[in-house]
Amino acid sequence: MTPLQRKGKSQNNPLRKSRSLRPKKESTLKKNLDDVFSKFIRQRDADKNGMVRCCSCGTMLHWKDSDASHFVSRKYLYTRYDERNVHASCRKCNRFLEGNKEGYSLFLINKYGATIFAELNEKKWLPYPNFPYISQIDYYKRQLETP
Repeated sequence: MTPLQRKGKSQNNPLRKSRSLRPKKESTLKKNLDDVFSKFIRQRDADKNGMVRCCSCGTMLHWKDSDASHFVSRKYLYTRYDERNVHASCRKCNRFLEGNKEGYSLFLINKYGATIFAELNEKKWLPYPNFPYISQIDYYKRQLETP
């Protein structure tokens, strides 16, 4: 008998769940959704040549070299995946200038009107139990497949 068999961890143990059948952890689902949502946002904001304009400073760059910048922090789940809260930006503005909020604010006002700030700030405090990660991942994957 091998050490694995003595501990009940045999590969052939029918009571042991395979990894593919186990429910995924919330942190794994959130990471997967972050990845597909970021790609969706950056491609959404790109022109036919794959170029995006930074929402904060106006710099032009390829969507693969951009970030998906959140106006309201990602820590608030209710607005984390709100498409009006996330736009393509250059890495300098997003990572080193903390989103360059002044430029980002002007962009949001021009795109959505001044009421966007109140709408996003009201939503950010809402609780979101049982967030539908799997259905959101599927939705954004389908959006990426659509030309």
